[in-house]
Amino acid sequence: YEPVGGLPCIGSNVFSDMMNQCNAVDSQSMMLSDLDIEMVASNAGKNKIANPRNPERSLVRYQMIEMVARLAIRKYQKSGVVKFASEAVDTFIRENIKKAFEKMDSHNWRLEKFWNEECDLILKKYVPILKEVYKRYSGLHSLPGRPKYVSMEEFISMVNDAQVVDENFGSREIGVLYNLAIYTQVDEIDDDRHMKMYFEEFIDGIGRVADRVAVNSPYDEVKLEKPELQKLPLHMKLKNFIEVLLKTTMKKEFIEFAEKKVLGQGKSVKKNNPELAFKARRDTIPEKTQYS
Repeated sequence: YEPVGGLPCIGSNVFSDMMNQCNAVDSQSMMLSDLDIEMVASNAGKNKIANPRNPERSLVRYQMIEMVARLAIRKYQKSGVVKFASEAVDTFIRENIKKAFEKMDSHNWRLEKFWNEECDLILKKYVPILKEVYKRYSGLHSLPGRPKYVSMEEFISMVNDAQVVDENFGSREIGVLYNLAIYTQVDEIDDDRHMKMYFEEFIDGIGRVADRVAVNSPYDEVKLEKPELQKLPLHMKLKNFIEVLLKTTMKKEFIEFAEKKVLGQGKSVKKNNPELAFKARRDTIPEKTQYS
């Protein structure tokens, strides 16, 4: 998608690419010009200027649903393939968009990679660092007296400050991962909750970025090449990325505290082997750690 002012939405170019991937566009029942026509129709509305959560020339969620229905009717009902609009929508979903959209299910990543004991141990161990990073990169747009949250702008700033953007991970991907980590909200027009990342979602977002960037830890003596890093299990990628955040985004005083109290620097840890290092550290999770 193409975020506008931190708002998740879909522009015409992205939507056209999506429909091409779904094999919805051909030279007979639907052409690219048809997408433009239906895009304008779905994007029309009286309150667009008054509501900043409904940007011009972009589709938010309810408009995306309308767009799917319009294209289904054009492709299958108006061409005479089916008789009723409901049949057209059903056919369009089954024949064109289902397989492509199933790949975009953000929850599968949690079930397959993130929700496991190994990642849980890492998160429990490093929660003092995560809370401090969250504290630094939240509150820019929070109202006085209200809970602080991480905006998309702040999340992008955090990842950029970590210096992990390279040819394998572009800055445009950061906003997508931010959006995937946010819990699905019922109302995206009259409520801006879907633009606010709280701590539980922040942890999810950290995991998604860690999985994509696959970086070495600044504390590892032996540095792995990118292909080797990408093959690491998520809990190792997570550990490495959190340690990168510690070294690149935190102040010296907190770095020294975290190295001593959280990472357990000074203890014998076999850093040359990431798995051995993890096993050596998993039993050192502090029950209560306080930074002062």
